[in-house]
Amino acid sequence: MAERILVLVVDRDDDVGVKTGIKGPIIGETANIEAATKLAIADPEDSDANTIFAAVKTYRELKNKGKDVEIATVTGHRALGFLADNIVNNQLKHVFDRYRADAVVLVTDGAEDDQVIPIILSHAPIVSKRNVVVRQAVQLEKTYYAIKNAIRDKDIAPILFGVPGIAFLLWAIFGNLGMKLIFGIIGAYFVAIATGLDTVIMEWVRAVIKGISLRGPGAPFYFISLALLAMAVYSAYRNIIALTGELAVYEAIRSAVGFASLSAIMYLAGRIIDAHRNKKAFLIGKHLRYGAVVVVLWVIVDAVIRILTDAANITDLYVAAIASVLFYVVAGQIAEIFEESIKRSTRIEGVSVYDRHGVRIGQVKEVKPEEGVIIVQSGNREIRVPVDKVGVDVKGVILGM
Repeated sequence: MAERILVLVVDRDDDVGVKTGIKGPIIGETANIEAATKLAIADPEDSDANTIFAAVKTYRELKNKGKDVEIATVTGHRALGFLADNIVNNQLKHVFDRYRADAVVLVTDGAEDDQVIPIILSHAPIVSKRNVVVRQAVQLEKTYYAIKNAIRDKDIAPILFGVPGIAFLLWAIFGNLGMKLIFGIIGAYFVAIATGLDTVIMEWVRAVIKGISLRGPGAPFYFISLALLAMAVYSAYRNIIALTGELAVYEAIRSAVGFASLSAIMYLAGRIIDAHRNKKAFLIGKHLRYGAVVVVLWVIVDAVIRILTDAANITDLYVAAIASVLFYVVAGQIAEIFEESIKRSTRIEGVSVYDRHGVRIGQVKEVKPEEGVIIVQSGNREIRVPVDKVGVDVKGVILGM
């Protein structure tokens, strides 16, 4: 029996998805050429486009030799690390379900994608590996573009300009107290980088900005949310200039957290209203859970700061923690009941449907609550799926949850 070979490209940081909107896995010669072309147009300097074209060339060479061969590109996530590797692994499972390869020819553009080699080896042996290097004619030009890209990079620019800029502002406004704030912010930033929290926060900020619609019925809540956010900054500033020492910092944090929490709650209220208006009611349960988390964090932070300022004792913290947990459990149960009702209603008709690997397979054509099934339109096929076998997520309906 002839050996089945998979020519594989790994885009671990998901440049293809971010810059073209094409989701992995990308299987087949035509689909890969289309993805590489769109990526090259979107960002001509991105090496992933050249890598995919190189893989297509390798695929054609093997095919011309009479080999049983397929080509695929799998993508990860901008956050890299565990999140990216987990997505890559799930997409590889989908690829190998479609094409049972005996061996892999890996085409890569650098060491970053090499991190997933152990994952690939768990599916099939790598019989060949090709590194694609984009050449520059002059070393000085290469250095210039490296510096230019670093300055434009949204991950590097905040470090080069954002941190020093905030430090100078704090020093100018608060003087010696500003120095403590500077070291505190820098320390928090380093901890965030070490734990990967910075990426989570940036993804959350992008999701928040993307979710704002000033034309929908939720617009008034977004304006109130922005006003409360401004109040958070102003109240923190007022406490710092009105009080002295550590008390100023504690009260500034406490007031800022209070207004910021109210801001988040108003924002989520706007999202819930927009979700209902835009026939995306399946998102409401998720927003309810987020709101519960905001309230829990607000209560606990407030209790801790009151203890630090001798306005409360440790018993108050225990009471606040227990009450917060009970509140979150109740809110979670309400959200779950709501999501279960959504799955059995016509409000999910037309919603996109994905498998548990995140690959889109169609959309909900019809809901039959009396039979406990939903009808999924996948190409020319209709799939009957029991309601108990599906879940709802920010993307839409997920099968196999």
